[in-house]
Amino acid sequence: MTIKEYFYQAFSIDGLIKSNRLEVERLRSLISFTPALDLTKPLVKSQSQKTYLEDTVSLIVALENEVLNDINRCVRLKKQIRLIINDIDDLKLKAILQKRYVELKTWHEIAVETNYTTRQVTNLHGQALAVAEKVSKKHFLLFL
Repeated sequence: MTIKEYFYQAFSIDGLIKSNRLEVERLRSLISFTPALDLTKPLVKSQSQKTYLEDTVSLIVALENEVLNDINRCVRLKKQIRLIINDIDDLKLKAILQKRYVELKTWHEIAVETNYTTRQVTNLHGQALAVAEKVSKKHFLLFL
């Protein structure tokens, strides 16, 4: 695994977290929906309604646990990424890696914040990755 692939995992994990959070919200809205009640009949839920509700709640709990696990993975990964970035002496390169892989910003956002063109940012990013690759060896990180 290259240093870029290692760093890019933060984007992947963040995407999973966002996706699962949206699914939890969608499922919560489904179970919060209550159809109009016919108050002339006794209030009894059918077996299929109970099963649907139980299955949906179980799925929500499983997804929430997945989100928590992914958040923990992301925190650990970003901690490792920060260790590498903090050992880079060049402040420009450090800032670009920080904004890209810790703050998860787009190239355009980084360009605006650093007053560089997007092309300059991507060129500096390439240089920063080369430096980060060397620095990572100090931390005895294995990129498989």
